[in-house]
Amino acid sequence: MATDVAHADGIQNAFDCLEAQHTLISNCTLLWKNLSDHFSSLRQTLADRSQDIDSQIQALDADTEETLESLDLREASIPDRESTAAALIQDRQDAVLAEIKTPDVKPPDDLPGLLRWYCRRMDSAGLWRFVVSRRRDLAILRKVIGQAVAGSVDPARLVVDAVADFLDHQTSGGADRCWALGMLLRSLLDSEGRKAPKVSESMREKAAAVAEAWKEKIGENKEGGGEGGMGGSEAQLFLQMVVAFGLSSNFEEELLKKLVLEHASRKEIGKLARGLGFGEKMADIIGELVKNGKELEAVYFAHEARLTERFSPLPLLKSYLQSSREKADAILKDGNNSIAATSYGSQFL
Repeated sequence: MATDVAHADGIQNAFDCLEAQHTLISNCTLLWKNLSDHFSSLRQTLADRSQDIDSQIQALDADTEETLESLDLREASIPDRESTAAALIQDRQDAVLAEIKTPDVKPPDDLPGLLRWYCRRMDSAGLWRFVVSRRRDLAILRKVIGQAVAGSVDPARLVVDAVADFLDHQTSGGADRCWALGMLLRSLLDSEGRKAPKVSESMREKAAAVAEAWKEKIGENKEGGGEGGMGGSEAQLFLQMVVAFGLSSNFEEELLKKLVLEHASRKEIGKLARGLGFGEKMADIIGELVKNGKELEAVYFAHEARLTERFSPLPLLKSYLQSSREKADAILKDGNNSIAATSYGSQFL
């Protein structure tokens, strides 16, 4: 009897052992299947990524080849373009010399013709004075001055010489004439007023010397007891000069930033700020404007710098509206002739 029980226990233990081994084998099989599926997935992922990289390499090779072909074509066309440009300059010089040598030739009577006449003759001093004298025809000037300047023998030199002559003859009322020089400088920029033209290094150095002389003259006026600093028109013209000839590296960044912040309310400053190469620091400038209560200017700067996602216009405009209401209430309370009313009203003059 005891033998049968012992025999039965042995059989049960054997079955338990077999069951344990069966469970172990099943777990190993499942684990192997999971590992196999995982590695298969990895292989497929690597294959897909490899194929994607191959496609990108092929696309890059194609783009590189296309770019190299384009560069080769441009390089091959340089002699022809140089010849064309030289011929154009020679034609313009010949036309100007023919006009000068012919005493009976009179200047045109129409405004566009007169502008072209001054530009063809490279009469920079006469050009900016003529533009100033025709301010009543501002709408026409804006339309035709770019084409007139472009028709000169050397547009960049014409404009730089005009600014230099303006600086040499600047008087206390010079700020009223800055718009004319600004129009000439704007004619050198792209349609958005940001991209500087391609000029020779010698011309860039000449423009830098004129701009530096301008900065020093402003400093002398300040030390001599004058009003000191640049007015809005002068600051805008100075910054246009810096942008037009890519002179940002010639001046301290703090100076350029100071001018931008002080005269941010002027329409052109937002466009010029982007052309000054502030880069990531444009966000700091916009932050300063917000901090100083210039939310409208901040909205415009954010739009020009393409930072509207970071500086959403709606909250800024709401803040400006709230601030305006508070100022209006304060003015109504203190009276229209109060200092606050005068100061607030002067912002819109």
